Amino acid sequence: MFFVIPAANLSTGNLQRSWKLLSQEISFWMMLMLNWRPF
Repeated sequence: MFFVIPAANLSTGNLQRSWKLLSQEISFWMMLMLNWRPF
């Protein structure tokens, strides 16, 4: 779903920054899904 990394980010060499942003986004969505889970 939200785990798509643009190919441009991989080719520019900003891999570390992209993974940092990606991990922040994943943790944000994980907390959101855990908080809003109906059961």
